[in-house]
Amino acid sequence: MNATSPVAPPISTLPSDKPVQALKGQRVGLFELEAKGVDFDPLLPTYHLDVIALHGLNGNAFTTWTNKHNQLWLRDFLPYSLPGARVYTFGYDSAIFSQSKADIGDFARRLLSELSLVRLSEAVCSY
Repeated sequence: MNATSPVAPPISTLPSDKPVQALKGQRVGLFELEAKGVDFDPLLPTYHLDVIALHGLNGNAFTTWTNKHNQLWLRDFLPYSLPGARVYTFGYDSAIFSQSKADIGDFARRLLSELSLVRLSEAVCSY
């Protein structure tokens, strides 16, 4: 997968760092963030876990975690602290005055659904 590619339909996979855009330029869905050029020491512990970052109101799945030097903390720094962990960010329409009819329960169900699809695809691939 690409560094910021969505992991489940109906969001399509796009090349590079250009995930699907929602209204007003917001990226929605679950995106896996693959570490760039991280070499792990095999003598150090490996963490078999998923980290899923959720932004707050008026936030964004990517800019919330990006510093002024355009470094995405979740992808560029976190993997050094948790080698082997899969890191995701989840975007949703978080505008305070949004026209969206969805509520927090809808966003939560979408996150759980997309995460289930990721894990189901792993189970199918492991056979």
